[in-house]
Amino acid sequence: TLNLNNTELGFINAASNNFASIVIGDAINGTGAINYKPGSTIIYGSNFTLQQKSTGAGISLGNSITTSGNQTYTGAVSLTTDVTLTSTSNGTVLFSSTIDNASATPRALTISTGSGNVTITGAVGSGANGALGAITINSTGATAFSSSVAADSVTTNVGGTVSLGSNVTTSGAQIYNEAMSLTGNVILNAPSITTVSTIAAGSNNLTITTDALSLGSNITGTGALVIQPKTNSTTVAIGSSATGTLALSDTALTYINDAFSSITIGSTTGTAAIGIDYAAASFTFSNPLVLRSNSGNIAAVDTLRTGSNGLTITTGGTVNLVGVISGALSVTGSAITLNNDITTSGSQSYTGPATLTANLTLDSTANSSNGAVSFSSTVNSANSTARNLNVAAGSGNVTFTGAIGNTYALGAIAIDSTGTATFGSTVNAASLTTNTGGTTSLGGNVTTTGAQTYNDAMVLASDVSLDASAITTVNTIAAGNYNLSLITDALALGAAVNGGTGTVTIKPHTASTTIGVGDLSVGALNLSNAELGYINIAGNNFASIVI
Repeated sequence: TLNLNNTELGFINAASNNFASIVIGDAINGTGAINYKPGSTIIYGSNFTLQQKSTGAGISLGNSITTSGNQTYTGAVSLTTDVTLTSTSNGTVLFSSTIDNASATPRALTISTGSGNVTITGAVGSGANGALGAITINSTGATAFSSSVAADSVTTNVGGTVSLGSNVTTSGAQIYNEAMSLTGNVILNAPSITTVSTIAAGSNNLTITTDALSLGSNITGTGALVIQPKTNSTTVAIGSSATGTLALSDTALTYINDAFSSITIGSTTGTAAIGIDYAAASFTFSNPLVLRSNSGNIAAVDTLRTGSNGLTITTGGTVNLVGVISGALSVTGSAITLNNDITTSGSQSYTGPATLTANLTLDSTANSSNGAVSFSSTVNSANSTARNLNVAAGSGNVTFTGAIGNTYALGAIAIDSTGTATFGSTVNAASLTTNTGGTTSLGGNVTTTGAQTYNDAMVLASDVSLDASAITTVNTIAAGNYNLSLITDALALGAAVNGGTGTVTIKPHTASTTIGVGDLSVGALNLSNAELGYINIAGNNFASIVI
């Protein structure tokens, strides 16, 4: 064993007669352990190095060290006590490898270098003895953590910069008082995180997992930004007037509103509510936005705006929206409440039962878009007050998979699409109108208190009954082998009604309504010779015609 006692350390560290550097160990061939434990802090008037081969047994630090120059530790380092490393003359501190606890007791590490740089190349606190204690870096130079960090807490001082190359996980707070940059994808995970200056993420992804976030300046980057609660039950507030523990104020929202490929707020395992309520009149995200939770309700008091960028809202809880202006929109929830118009420059999809609390227009044609509009489940008015629904999709398809108005009827439904409008189940509304062009596919009965007007071609996907005060068809009806019932007091057929093995039935909506069959007949429900021809097309006859 090679041993240097305190006296011998004093011999090579004589005051006013210092070497430029003191180097202990062999970085090329040395594999034996280096144990540094003089029993007190020694002040070295020079650069100081402890080194060994990368495959060596490691360097253990049992005391604090002060130098007037640089400090270099080549090899894996373990701390047997709380350690403070100080350079009094702005020297650098460099660790070439890992830093760990020597035992299961977490050890604190404090580094103070003035304007000297601090470089930690290897992982911190990743060993078998777990996370370090509190890490404090006092440097107005550049501090670099090239690998992962696990500790009780991390604090950097004001001035200088800190760069992170991997994840930082703490059981306590993370406080970054200086500008931060990322050299790799990074996850910051802590109960509370404070950044006083900027974060430059570059093209790297940044995930902030915390229950309390305080941002002091801009976060910039082109990768993905995720802000999510550390605890599943933590509520999330978006906007200064929203209520929540993990709060993003109006100012904080401006800090994150850069050129990220996406911004995600919320957790896939979250169980608490996410609220959106700005103090300002409005706010527009300049990035694609994802709001997510596992089972928490998501409710917006203000219109969600993402410009032409996509908006995705996903939860196993409820979703309540007062309006959306976005690119492609995807909404998933156990119940979706729509309170105002929604305008998108892309598709709109609603996965879950939808409820309307007001007359609404869903427009997917902004910026010359022709986005599809789809509902996976039912669509109802919120109560007995029937709400109108207008859907404008350009050439995009419009799809209603579930029943419409099966609980509370809708008001006037107007579909403006030259694509395919599909009603997969029953419809109950005040009226239904489709525009010219495209196709309407009916998979269930359509019942209205007012008129039904079909300006485009119709296709039946099942037996269908149309029941209305007045029915107008401008284009053809392809019934296939399904039965078609037209129940109305005023019928206007504009083109052929093609059938197969089914039956077409025409009967009055009101029992006392008179029926006229043929041009010379008299009746409120009148079938002209031309209309009789439409339901009696040679080669496309129904099996039966019942009037």
